[in-house]
Amino acid sequence: MKKLIFIAALILGVNQIIAQNSKIKVYFTKPVDNSISPTADGIYIPNMDDTVVSYINKANLTLDIAVYDNGSTKIVNAINSAYLRGVVVRYISTSLALNSALGSLNSGIQLLKRSSTDVMHNKFIIIDAGTAANSYLLTGSMNFTSGNIFDDPNNFIIIQDQALCQAYKTEFEEMWGSSTAYYNSANSKFGPQKTDNTQHIFNINGTNVEMYFSPSDGTTSKIDFALNTCNFSTQFAMFTFINNTLGDNIINLHNSGKDVKGIIENISYFGSEYAGFISNGIDVLSHENIPNSFHHKYGIVDALNSSSDPMVITGSHNWTNSAENDNDENTLIIHDPFIANQYYEEFMTRYNEMISSISEIESQKTITISPNPSNGQFKWKSKNKEVKLISISNSLGEIIPMETNSKDIILNNLTDGLYFLKFSDGKKDYFCKIIISK
Repeated sequence: MKKLIFIAALILGVNQIIAQNSKIKVYFTKPVDNSISPTADGIYIPNMDDTVVSYINKANLTLDIAVYDNGSTKIVNAINSAYLRGVVVRYISTSLALNSALGSLNSGIQLLKRSSTDVMHNKFIIIDAGTAANSYLLTGSMNFTSGNIFDDPNNFIIIQDQALCQAYKTEFEEMWGSSTAYYNSANSKFGPQKTDNTQHIFNINGTNVEMYFSPSDGTTSKIDFALNTCNFSTQFAMFTFINNTLGDNIINLHNSGKDVKGIIENISYFGSEYAGFISNGIDVLSHENIPNSFHHKYGIVDALNSSSDPMVITGSHNWTNSAENDNDENTLIIHDPFIANQYYEEFMTRYNEMISSISEIESQKTITISPNPSNGQFKWKSKNKEVKLISISNSLGEIIPMETNSKDIILNNLTDGLYFLKFSDGKKDYFCKIIISK
């Protein structure tokens, strides 16, 4: 029987038989192109507030909430309902966020706000940490604001595991200053005052998960180590990227021949790694002048190579110095090929959308490709003499080997489909599309 299963695995391909972990569910706030990965489908939830409410409604005993910003009356109403049915509710936020919905929070619920120039930037909820059967952790990059829930690209992850919930509870109570329903300001610790006092390594239904809090746990070094395991490819989706250690690592991965792609929102922030990535030829896109905020904070390692420990790095932690040294943050590193492929689908969906839209009108004015559609042989020309062809990639983001010095392109072995051409004049990138149809 085992031999038959082994033969079946060879026939189907390893990626075809990777199973989803029933205890870990990943969701995204924007649509995902499920044709990108044969291994896993990224799941789009258009009304993520309903999902949050449905899990809050599961709480029987305790509800510990540490969320940077909350503008959802629907979610606050669910929290109030939990409190009124006898659930012990504890809530931590920050004084620097708007938190427009917290004005309707039941006055009986204890609310602690970090009051500092630095922020409690977590986005997590712990449900019934004291019970194995009903303990859930909800976390990710999503604040409970209208923009984050409905407009901005975000990821949200739900994990059913008591040990993980207990570790988050330990972190929560360090900030809370108490193990009771009432916070203790005298004992409360935020930011650099906290200590490294939680379990970090978990096995959740067969999936190895690492968990770190900032600033106490040296999270940047853990992200750096995870990136260093890359053998083939890495992608990063980041609201803000201002950390030289991680930036240098990304450049080193690119220089060593790894396939590196990234998307960053805040490229103009002082110290952003974006300019250094561009000058080193890294395939990174700016989301800065595109509507809505690209609010993700995740990295992916070797998603398409199941034997190379595929993993996802996600949470509230932007790859910045303030996230490392000052803010209260949480990070998960999930070693799972199915989940890595879910995130890869989401990343490539956003990437393909952007290279289809960024400067496309300007690219069409600057660069012409003919014939298009093509049978695999085509020419390109540009009004700008400085423009050079950098790469051609398919919808999976895989770079197609080719001779970039010629304007006559011959790619007879391509399968039919949509391909993306990246050009650059040394100062600006241009993107064009070509359809291969034989």
